[in-house]
Amino acid sequence: MKEDEIYLKVLDRLFKGLKTEKHEKFKNDRLGERKFAINDLYPDIIMTKKNSDEVDFIIEIVIPSYVNKDTLFKKWKPLSQVGSTLYLVVPKAQHKVIEKWCNEEKAEARFGTYEFKNDNVELKFF
Repeated sequence: MKEDEIYLKVLDRLFKGLKTEKHEKFKNDRLGERKFAINDLYPDIIMTKKNSDEVDFIIEIVIPSYVNKDTLFKKWKPLSQVGSTLYLVVPKAQHKVIEKWCNEEKAEARFGTYEFKNDNVELKFF
């Protein structure tokens, strides 16, 4: 499966599954329209408190080609310093490596993993 396809499937599955009783949700499709910036960065999903502009959660999908320290320094670490909870949703096989890098560089994040089973996205959060 191509990375663009992986990204879109994970983004779609995540966005549809997010509950909105207490939050508003906004999507930045990195392959399409991006209009919700945080400090000139465009995380994949932003959740604000209901009827507010206050960002509560930031969700970033990490595709295999983004598993590198350059992305850690240019995107994950700055997003982790915004004051909102950052979730990195990463390939299951690379979860431990990414978590180790974040800990070493003091990039605070919570983690979720994804993998594909029979062309369906399986998500787990920690």
